Amino acid sequence: MTDDALHDRVLAYLNEPFPTPEEIEAAQAVHQARREAEAARHQEEQRRRNAALIERCRAMAVESLATRPWAWARAELIEEAERLLAREDLTVTAAGRLGELATNAAVNVNRCLQRIATPHEPELALARDPAVRAAAAEALALVTARDQDRAQHRNGVEWSKTASLVGHVLTGLGELSETHATHAIRIPRLHPGQVPRALMARVLGAPGRPRCPGRWTWGSSAGGPSAYAGGSPLDDEADPLGP
Repeated sequence: MTDDALHDRVLAYLNEPFPTPEEIEAAQAVHQARREAEAARHQEEQRRRNAALIERCRAMAVESLATRPWAWARAELIEEAERLLAREDLTVTAAGRLGELATNAAVNVNRCLQRIATPHEPELALARDPAVRAAAAEALALVTARDQDRAQHRNGVEWSKTASLVGHVLTGLGELSETHATHAIRIPRLHPGQVPRALMARVLGAPGRPRCPGRWTWGSSAGGPSAYAGGSPLDDEADPLGP
């Protein structure tokens, strides 16, 4: 640009009328309105995201409590979730806690599934018998149907606290594979009083008489220490399958 051209542009700029105070105020108002509209748009997007998160966490907890309450490690956790679900003004933080509780229950189930994917070797011979597998599934279903309080009270008819989760998980599998059946056979061994003697005899492959010497206790069954004691699942309950 030549000096003359630059001079002409400067003169043209200087000859332009300066905005009046009213025009400046109007321009500022337009700018402020744009900023407020943008902030409102972001706020509405955040509100929608929060609402979706809260609804998703609610749905997770409701579904878990309705279908797998036995997967929750302690009764206090269920009570906490129920209190949160009863709130109409659920905050994002509270919803996050609901989601955490439901997720922990799902993790407990997944851990259990992973561990029963490895057979309990001492029961493999029995587990190969389809009749034994069917009897084991029947025994599981019988005790699980009685386990309405997830072993919160010792009443001699339901699972113990350390076997409740695996008992429910195995029952939910329906038809048992040989691997799963090894665990389904072992658990009734540890709960002889809960299973009728005739059914227990079929579980142990001896229709004529039950082969269950006395009262079994954790760690006293064939194969050494119990595979269902110890460990640390989420929410501080002893892991039913151990490490």
